[in-house]
Amino acid sequence: MAYVVSISVFTVFIVKIIDVRSKCTKEKAVISRLISEIKGFKDENNRLLVKFYKDVRPKLVDKKTKDLKILHENEVKYLK
Repeated sequence: MAYVVSISVFTVFIVKIIDVRSKCTKEKAVISRLISEIKGFKDENNRLLVKFYKDVRPKLVDKKTKDLKILHENEVKYLK
């Protein structure tokens, strides 16, 4: 009788673990999708800001970009 009870408790425990892991996997997929969507929105925002300043205030863009240094691969610019 003890074997039957222990096996049934173990089975219920394993089913609960599998259920929790599947829910975690689904939520992780949702979070990953939302993060990629947020990154896409940020890229779109940056693109639209650049387009806005090029169209509306081109003199300001030219003035600000001439101070920028083009960084090459593995090069880091530290700001003070």
